[in-house]
Parts: sequence; C-alpha cells; structure tokens
Amino acid sequence: MIERKLHSEPLWERYERNRRKVAVSIVGFVLFTAAGATVVVTLVAAVALLVLALRDNAIAANYGAILRGLAVVTALAMLIGTAFGTARGLWRSERSLLRRLRATLVPPGELLPAKHALKEISLAAGLEHAPPLYIVEDETINAFAVGRRRERVVIGITRGLATLSAPDQRAVFANLLARVLGGDVLFATAVSSVIGPVWARRDRELRSADNDVFLNEGSGVYAYEHRGEAEAGVAGWLLLGFVWAFFSEVLLATHQRQTMFVAEAGDAAGMLLLKDPREALRGLETVLLADNYVRSAGEAYSSLFFCWAGCGYAPEDDPEMRRLDRLREVLGASGQCEDRFIAGAGAGADAACPPPPRLDEAG
Repeated sequence: MIERKLHSEPLWERYERNRRKVAVSIVGFVLFTAAGATVVVTLVAAVALLVLALRDNAIAANYGAILRGLAVVTALAMLIGTAFGTARGLWRSERSLLRRLRATLVPPGELLPAKHALKEISLAAGLEHAPPLYIVEDETINAFAVGRRRERVVIGITRGLATLSAPDQRAVFANLLARVLGGDVLFATAVSSVIGPVWARRDRELRSADNDVFLNEGSGVYAYEHRGEAEAGVAGWLLLGFVWAFFSEVLLATHQRQTMFVAEAGDAAGMLLLKDPREALRGLETVLLADNYVRSAGEAYSSLFFCWAGCGYAPEDDPEMRRLDRLREVLGASGQCEDRFIAGAGAGADAACPPPPRLDEAG
C-alpha cells in the first residue's frame, strides 16, 4: 500500500516531503553524532579520572563535578564541530561528489547524441536549460544525478551508457529528471555527501587485501580516496569508533531498499516524459541486463544512480528486475506485451503485441 501511494503522489508534494526529510535527516545526523561522540569521550574520561582519583584526593572529592563539566564541554564542542562539518559538506556537496565519482564535464562537441537526448527530456520536464552532462570513464552502463537545487543539478553517465541507442538514453534521463522534479535527487545528494563517507569507510574495511591492491591501479588512486575523506570536514573523524559501526549498519540496512523504492517511482514518473512510454520499459531492461557496477561509487553512493551501482547480481537474481514488473503494471496491457523475457525470446527480441480484443457487430 505504501508503494502504490508513492507512485501516485503529486510531484510537488513529493518534493516538499523530500525537503522535510533532508532537514530531519541532517538534524538527526548532527545530534546522533554529537551524542555518540560525547558518550565515548565521557566514558574514556571517567576511566581516566578514576585512575587519577586513586592518587589525588582533590580529584576524588570533585570527581562528579569534573566529569559533568567534561561531558558538557565535550557535547558543545562535538555539536558545534559536527554542525560546522556537516554544513560545509552540504555546501560543497556537488563538487565533492563529482570528484569522488571521478566525473568530468563532457567537452563541447563530444557525446552529441547523449546531449541531444538529455536536452529533449529536459524540455519535456519543463526545464529551461538541460543540466550539464558529466562522464565517468567506466565501460559499465549507469547514470547519476547530483544537485541540492534544480538549478544546480548535473547529470552524469558512464562511458558504457554513451554507447546505448537514443531511445534507451532518453529512458534513463527521463528517470533521473523525474527524480529531480520530485526532490529525490535533493535528498540523495544530501545523504550521500554527509553519510556516504560512513558507508565508504565500511566498504574499505570489508575489502580483502586483493581489492586494496585493485584500488591502487593507476597513479594516485589510493591517495585520492583519502584526500576525498579529508574534505568531509570535521564530521569525517567523528565516524571513527563503535558508535559509527552501529550507526552505519543500521543505515545501510535500509539504504538499498530505499534506493529501489525511489527508482521505481522515477520509472513511473519518467515514463510520462517520454514520447512513447514503452521506451521506459525497453530502456530499463537494456540497462538492467548490462553490468551496472561503478567502481568509484559502489554501494555508498548508489542512491545517486539510475540503478544500483554496487556489486551486482545475475539477472535472474537481481532484485532490481522487480522494477520491470512494476513498470509493466503501470503500462497495463501494452507493458505486458513488451515482455522480452518470454520463453524462446532472446534478449533484445521484440515480443509481438496481439491486437486488442474487439466486440463483433452482433455482440
């Protein structure tokens, strides 16, 4: 019931709801971080003061007052520091995320088919200008949108997506621009810039030694990862400790589900921006059947992407294939006859759509 309500929700209501979600998420992030760090520091201080109290009677007599004073000072310092670091991260969110994804602006005169497809969908979405187009030098197929405001949104594609047909590219851009209109990109940008480094650190800690070597391919790649962390500001070093280990796991548990939820809503809304709604289904199928993993994004920044940018699944096990079923439901009969997974039809084959039933004259 919740999913169907989301699909039928007006875009302006969805946009306002996403703005509220951003505010609540950021305030919760700051408060939780400050509280968690205060608890950890206070516990360490309590043990240290206890050791000193055994040697100094003055400290023993004022143990409670000293500990309370340290807790108050720590809480204020952590609250101010986290708020400042979070605000700085949000202010620089577009630039920092583009650097982290290793996306560069497409030069004039290049990738013209993709630019034309983006321009066409931008006009259909009611945007005065098409967003700037960025490229990620990755042969896999995916795309993303980043921006805290509609006027500052940028669209990025992988090198592999640039090889798709114009209709498939339009389908991808329609989904992303529908998310822009609904405010989902606003929320994803804020969460990715503030909490993304939590998941990125978690991913690195879980990598094997072989994967660490893989990251070192190319000069300066590993250094780039750490340089990007430093730009997260004061909030970055607060991620250390067991508090963030717990927090990151709780957040990540719902991250993929929420990302898929938003993607399904974008599929339905994006379909309305296309000349032929069936293009949305065909484009989605083409992209999902391909490799969507983006090395510079991974799970940590997948909420920015058209489809999950982390390690993928075989098509028959991919939970995102549910998006095809959802879109067929929206399209109705025309969506069902577009099913190219029917027995005997290979990938890319067009299933013939039977003529609609008609009543004879006698009926």
